[in-house]
Amino acid sequence: MPFLIVFFRWLHVITACVAIGSVFFVRLLLPVGLRVADDSTRHAAFLRCRRALKLVIHPAILLFLISGIFNSWRAWDAYKTIPTVAHPLWGTHVLLAAIIFAIALYVLAGAEPPAGHRNWMLVTLVLLVATVAVASTLKYEREKAMTAAAAPARP
Repeated sequence: MPFLIVFFRWLHVITACVAIGSVFFVRLLLPVGLRVADDSTRHAAFLRCRRALKLVIHPAILLFLISGIFNSWRAWDAYKTIPTVAHPLWGTHVLLAAIIFAIALYVLAGAEPPAGHRNWMLVTLVLLVATVAVASTLKYEREKAMTAAAAPARP
């Protein structure tokens, strides 16, 4: 079981790194690099990169769901010891993830991007960073509670 615990934690973190890096690249770096190209070349290159992003984000959503469910299941007993802190953080984390998934699926649907896709990708990037902040706070609170529970009682 320790192998699975570490594996799913790493899977979740590595998937987050890849997703954030991919969105960062497509939203902030790629437009800068494409400025030197003519319109038709820029559009064709953008669509190819968008397709590649779709092939990264769709499996990432699946990996997030699998690893997130496992990680939540493993940590749920610890969350129950600090419900006033853990449950709002966990709920916020899940809600932000659902919003990110919905935006990503919307922006990446179809052969051409929807109107406002640049703004939606920026919103996605900000939400991804906020989700990591919430998750790290949740992990800190969980570990703090587990440490306190494991500490011997003082007379």
